[in-house]
Amino acid sequence: MTLTIFKKTHRQSGQTLLVSLIFLMAISLTIVMGIANPIVRHRMNAASFTNGRSSNLLAEAALEDVLYRLKNNIPINSSEVVNFNGRSVDVSIATDSNGKTISVETDTKKGMRKLETSVVTDQGVSFLFALQSGNGGFDISGGSVVNGNVFSNGDIVGAGGSTINGNATAANSSALETTLQNNSPLPPSSYIKFGDTNTTQDIAQSFEVSNTVILNKINFYMRRTSSAPADITARIKSDSAGKPSGTTLTSVTIPSSAVATTDGWVTAVFPGYLRLDPGEVYWIVLDASTNSTKNYSIAANSSLASFKAMRGTSGGVWNNTSPVGMDVYFELFTGGFSSSISGIRVNEDAWANSVINSTIIGSLFCKTGSGNGSKVCNTTRPDPSPAGFAISDANISSWKSSISDAMTGGTTYEGNLSIGWQGTTTTSLRKINGNLSLGGGSTSTFGPLEIMGDVNISGGAKLVGGPFYIHGDLNNAYNGIRLMDGIWIEGDMNINSGAPISFDPSVGKRSLPIIVDGIVNMSGGSNFSGSGQQGSYPIVISTSNCVGANCGGNNAITVGGGSGAVILYAPYGTIYFAGGTSAKAMSAYKIVISGGGNITYDSGLVDLSVSSSPSGTWNVSSWKEVE
Repeated sequence: MTLTIFKKTHRQSGQTLLVSLIFLMAISLTIVMGIANPIVRHRMNAASFTNGRSSNLLAEAALEDVLYRLKNNIPINSSEVVNFNGRSVDVSIATDSNGKTISVETDTKKGMRKLETSVVTDQGVSFLFALQSGNGGFDISGGSVVNGNVFSNGDIVGAGGSTINGNATAANSSALETTLQNNSPLPPSSYIKFGDTNTTQDIAQSFEVSNTVILNKINFYMRRTSSAPADITARIKSDSAGKPSGTTLTSVTIPSSAVATTDGWVTAVFPGYLRLDPGEVYWIVLDASTNSTKNYSIAANSSLASFKAMRGTSGGVWNNTSPVGMDVYFELFTGGFSSSISGIRVNEDAWANSVINSTIIGSLFCKTGSGNGSKVCNTTRPDPSPAGFAISDANISSWKSSISDAMTGGTTYEGNLSIGWQGTTTTSLRKINGNLSLGGGSTSTFGPLEIMGDVNISGGAKLVGGPFYIHGDLNNAYNGIRLMDGIWIEGDMNINSGAPISFDPSVGKRSLPIIVDGIVNMSGGSNFSGSGQQGSYPIVISTSNCVGANCGGNNAITVGGGSGAVILYAPYGTIYFAGGTSAKAMSAYKIVISGGGNITYDSGLVDLSVSSSPSGTWNVSSWKEVE
């Protein structure tokens, strides 16, 4: 029997191989795509980032270009297209009362960016206190009220039921230091005798300081005769043509018993926080009596080349020393004062080295205290340190420069200009070589205007515009001034009889400076107001150093009746505030409030924008990316 075996053919093996290959290719493609996709996305993102960054840089470059043009007074339209390397940037500039808003937008082909910035010609200042005084301190009486916090670098002295509805802080002065000295050799080789004859009754020594300081005490190296002479009155006087004037700034008695018959240092501690300013010549005068056998001798040398001693009589004739050019031995000390609060009601916290005879509703922080009812000193705080003012000399100089720089171009009027009932409106007149007088109920509007003389406004006339640069005085009675910009007055400012000073609505949220180099007198219901928007205030600034005694009784700023929503600032002089007057804030070397004065602080004073002139430098107030 034959067995036949048939072999089976596997026809599906090729199909299996094909499926395997397809499967392998699918896996490979998946892996490749998994690797390639992130790379592609990264390249796309990188390109997008590059384009976006490029667009952003272009937008910023366009903004900087516009700012450069504004800062350098290069003309620019309100709408322009700026091109950079074939790409365009659309620029638009919107102007309002608060400044300019600049918007820039790049083209959309390679990425769009839109940036926006706001610019102003302002300088920001912050008044943190309703009232701030310097080393001259703060005196308040007659039922006057301060609604807000008070800070003083000197004493706070109250009387007559006056009240501070806020915190009261009296800071110590700077530390005691030797500001001037002439004290070698020891023992001395020369002396100057005084108090022995009528022509040599007194001795005087001139001096200057390099910085503003507060006089504390002066040491003198001297001796007396064995028979005790009369006491000495030590005075500080101003200068008059190279000699002591008749004006005594401060004085103190030196008992003859404090002076020995042998050489030694004698100390005169001066009262009153007398401020000494650089650039001013002062005189130390030792005022004695005349007695040929009872007199004094003070050590002397010729070491102070810039200063000199003289002998004579106070209020009489002064003569050079013999030999000429001698200087007395002295050591002048400044600073080192501890301040106090006294005689006042404080409805929140009080903080000073010493607090006496006061009613304190809040916490009482002090080292010593008495007469404060049941309140005792909390001694956990150190004595407060002095604080600077909100407005600096640099601010004032900048505002002055901006005002004076605006006085370019235009026409000049020669002589005194008087404008009657018809008034005038002109933007081309830039300078008056004389006085400007307005009367007859007229309204006169000017652009930037420089007046070489006085400005006199009367008869219901009104002055509108600005900035104004007045080289003489501003006298305004029964009339109005509506400002569009600041004022610089080199003379005095006299505002009275209900004369209002306000801002034009175009000023917006800005505050404007009214800078006076002389003294300011406001009386009879004079009334100040801003533009009507929150944060807009007139800031009346006097750079005078008048504190009363040194200026024939005049103060830097005197306010009697009225004033309104105004900020008062006199960093070197006294503000005297009386007669039912009111203000928003004030800062000065010394402040005196009496007769029912009222200060009501506005929280908006923390962040004021003060504009000096439209021609000033544009500054960025905000910068943001919109899209």
